Amino acid sequence: MRNIEIKLELRDPELARAILLRLGAHRVGLAHQRDTHYRVVSGRLLRRDCAHKPTEWVRYDRADRAAPRHSDVRIMTDARARAELGLIGPQEWLTVDKSREVWFASVVTVCLDRVEGLGWFIELRSLVTSDNDDASAAAAVAAFRHELTPALGEPVSASYRDLVEHGRSCPGLGAVVEAPTR
Repeated sequence: MRNIEIKLELRDPELARAILLRLGAHRVGLAHQRDTHYRVVSGRLLRRDCAHKPTEWVRYDRADRAAPRHSDVRIMTDARARAELGLIGPQEWLTVDKSREVWFASVVTVCLDRVEGLGWFIELRSLVTSDNDDASAAAAVAAFRHELTPALGEPVSASYRDLVEHGRSCPGLGAVVEAPTR
């Protein structure tokens, strides 16, 4: 599947929730996720463990930039991933623990993430489909970003994995936070 997405610092989670409710969004879940990242030749690979849900593997390719970006994602069951990766599999790299609150509104998914050791972030994404092309998905993400501006901080170019690896904490993500593109 293909998404258009952006990640930003979240400075005020309560305000973000109030804005989401005003926009007609619905909270659909809250979960603690433990993402174990693996070293792979290309793209990114993680195993996601979440209480009361089957383990899933996520392989994705995405540019590290602070503007809305394409993300190509493939989600696999534990059995499918192990069949593809073999018995030994790739080398474990590091683990990211987070609480993720998921909201849906129209064609936009909003994730309010509290990442252990890093702080609060928000991810806005829209699935690209035959009814929601790249331009429409990007416009939907931009509209939600605009509405949520009072609760937001700087855009973030790096993945949580990269932020954890480099020991960055929020606020002040330094070199991994880029100025917004206009």
